[in-house]
Amino acid sequence: MTRLLVVDDRPLDAAVAVRLLRRVPDWDIEQHSSAEQALESLKTLRADLVLTDLHMPQMDGLELVKAIQQMTPHLPVVVMTSRGSESKAVAALAAGAASYLPKALLEADLLPTCRRVLDSAALRRDHAALLDHLTEERFELILENERRHIAALVDLIVGRCLQFDVCSHTRAPRIGVAIEEAVVNAMIHGNLEVSSELREQSYALYDRLVAERMQMSPYRERRLTARVHVTRQQCQVSICDEGPGFDQEQLRDPTDPENLARVSGRGILLMRTFLDDVCYNERGNHVTLVITRNEELPDPLAGLAVSPSMTAAG
Repeated sequence: MTRLLVVDDRPLDAAVAVRLLRRVPDWDIEQHSSAEQALESLKTLRADLVLTDLHMPQMDGLELVKAIQQMTPHLPVVVMTSRGSESKAVAALAAGAASYLPKALLEADLLPTCRRVLDSAALRRDHAALLDHLTEERFELILENERRHIAALVDLIVGRCLQFDVCSHTRAPRIGVAIEEAVVNAMIHGNLEVSSELREQSYALYDRLVAERMQMSPYRERRLTARVHVTRQQCQVSICDEGPGFDQEQLRDPTDPENLARVSGRGILLMRTFLDDVCYNERGNHVTLVITRNEELPDPLAGLAVSPSMTAAG
């Protein structure tokens, strides 16, 4: 049985929606006159779709959409709009609503809209269930030197680690920080050849030089290649830049107390602390990062010794 919740403080409008929905024999319809009542019901009862008015006293439909997104993000919500509430409907869609429906069109469009949303939600659930059986994935990305790519790439990789249960949600932020350091090293310090030591002198000069070299040859033609291989036990990330590399012997030891406060070398410390293995090639323009399945948090004081073959440019 498919359960739908109708939320509307106007009895006549709610009655129209309920009457139309009950034309489908295998739909169980539950009616609430406030968003607060609907949320209380969702704490104990399963629902497949919520149909809500936007204008309600106290908690309105937009706030209900946001609350459902936090509580049960996979539960689709369709908002009903009246004339003059179009901007709020757009805000509801941005907040996570699956669709919207003008109340003037309920008679013609309510059932088709709900069916489409329910079918789409079922496909997403099936897709998610299928991905639970995925045992291995490999992919490669070749990226321009754009700062917006950094956060997107980190989010993609951390998301795969979570999907494959390689890391816990507690450990994920630390892994994200470490991968971000490696990507910045490759893109900014490697391809663009902007030293992190410049940040110690002036962040403004550092940012200006980064922006200039993104538009300047030969730096702008260089690419960053990221290869990811993830299984249920491990995620291996290879990040390669097309810069000249670096002499690992010339890097300061980031664990030396005299260097801990320096910007240069901070990435080394974070990568080595938060990841299970970090290894550069001889040239210094290709790093391999390894995250091994481990539900325990890494000891932040362990593994700080950095060997010449396990350093980053950052």
